Amino acid sequence: MIGVYYFYKKASKQKYELLQAYDHLKVKGTLPKRVGGTRWLSHMARGIKNIKKSFKGTEAQLGNASHTNSKAEGFYKLLTDKTVVCTMLLLEVSDTFIGH
Repeated sequence: MIGVYYFYKKASKQKYELLQAYDHLKVKGTLPKRVGGTRWLSHMARGIKNIKKSFKGTEAQLGNASHTNSKAEGFYKLLTDKTVVCTMLLLEVSDTFIGH
């Protein structure tokens, strides 16, 4: 998730395309959040919630960008990998049971 954050933070073209994808698909998403820091569990939960909320737009933009950008292709493959998605959902559920 930190890689996706920096992918959009450092490339204004990618950020612009992501915001256009949100607008086109009518997704109320926000840019990916930074997940590191001292409160890593709460930051991870916030990042997972953010990806889940804006998944449709992020997946569409990375899918389009993957044709010309190898980094976007790698992030697209990770984002659509069922193991990664299941792990994110498991982390979200465990965070709910912990009480955050």
